[in-house]
This record gives sequence, structure tokens and C-alpha cells, in this order.
Amino acid sequence: MYENFIVPSRLLLLSFTSFRDYSGTIHSGEAVFLVEPLGVKISIFIPVGEHAEKLSKLEGQYVDMEIDPPYFEAFGPMNAEEPFITLEPSASGTTALRYRLIGLFKIFEPEWGIFECGNLRFPIQGRLETQNGKALFVRDALRIDLSDIKEWPRKPEPVKSAWVELRKVRFYGYVLEDFRRVKIWKS
Repeated sequence: MYENFIVPSRLLLLSFTSFRDYSGTIHSGEAVFLVEPLGVKISIFIPVGEHAEKLSKLEGQYVDMEIDPPYFEAFGPMNAEEPFITLEPSASGTTALRYRLIGLFKIFEPEWGIFECGNLRFPIQGRLETQNGKALFVRDALRIDLSDIKEWPRKPEPVKSAWVELRKVRFYGYVLEDFRRVKIWKS
């Protein structure tokens, strides 16, 4: 049910670099946003030309973005007290920036939840598995015990939350232009 929602992040756009084709048309870009209150800058690849064109005119403004990391590794739960973002060493042969994050993961459905690290938010999907008689949310090395959840709420409210770690995160982002055409997650 919730996986049909868009989870927005309102981020301050610090700078933008557009990538153009041979005719000069913007086809994608790289945006640098500030994650608050952490005060950390992150680089987000913008794969859609129209979105890149729009962002090229919005430096210094807050922008509602849908963040969609195509790949990461999840670990936890872990003992943490606050969110954290750091740049990971780059892999040989790649220039794409990757990050390590620690944030609060809130589970809303057996296979879906929202990861929050400051004002950076995005959904994480996993799978429900039974191991040793326990129901678990599973994604990579992330295992969260859901055995104590007897009934899932019909309203959008988290049933469980845990601090988790994400590694090798490469951010892709999309500008949210028309809220009337999509279901926006509000929490």
C-alpha cells in the first residue's frame, strides 16, 4: 500500500553542474545539496534532462526532491544516537561519489519503510522472512525483528524503528514538480 507513495526530501540546493549533449541540450546533471541539521553536503545525480534544466535555475533555494538510491548495502540494527553521513573512499575506476549513512529506519509495512537522516528521506524495501520462528524485515545484512507486531495499522504510522547503516549509497534524485499527480508521503 505505502510503496505507491513518493517520499519527499526538502533540501537546500547549493550548486548544480549540468551535462549537455553535442547540441548543447541538458540531458542530466549533478546537484550538491545540504543535508540539515547535519551540515553535510551530498552529491545527487539527476538523470532526467527536464529536472536537470529546472535545477540549473534553483541554486540557493530549497527543492522538494524524490531521492532514489539505485544501490546500497544495509546493515543493522545498530546502537546509534544521531544521524551521520560521510563520504566513502571511491572505488577504482569510478568517479561517482558514494556515501555511508546512519539514520533512523521506520517500518510501516512488513516489506517497506522510510529511512531518515536529517532532512534526507527515502523509502527502503525489503522482504519479510521467518527465521528461527521470528518474523524479520530483511534487506542485505539488515535484520529487524517484527515478531511483536500482531496487527499492522491501517493508518500511516510506524510500527517499529531502528538505527541502521547504509553503505555504498549513490544518490539519484528527481524534482517533485506537481504534487497533484502523485501521492506524497507526509509524516
